[in-house]
Amino acid sequence: MSFKGTGLWRTLSELTKDNWDDWFKAIERITEGEEMPFVITNTLDQYSVIKETDRTCKPEDQWVEFYVPLSSRTQEHKFWRDTSRDKEYRKAAASFLLNLEGKLNSKDKERIEDIESILAKI
Repeated sequence: MSFKGTGLWRTLSELTKDNWDDWFKAIERITEGEEMPFVITNTLDQYSVIKETDRTCKPEDQWVEFYVPLSSRTQEHKFWRDTSRDKEYRKAAASFLLNLEGKLNSKDKERIEDIESILAKI
């Protein structure tokens, strides 16, 4: 039995050499339709963290402050993580990756490497 995916993913075929351009365009449309385009355009930190000096509104209850580096307590080293957006991103990314893995053939799965120097990856 072949993997079909959930929601809009059911319409996407497996990635091949012949369909790669349309396939990646379809990925963009699927993330828009699933209301999660941020998983392919942002990292978790880009989506859920704001620097204190860039903040334009009062911190909300679900915001958690932290400092980078941890030993520094100055404004320019203070950040806020919106835990609601953090949770939203993690849930969407897990769904995205589970569906994506089902659309890659075994050869492509073998070629995927975990590269530390890249900030975000699909």
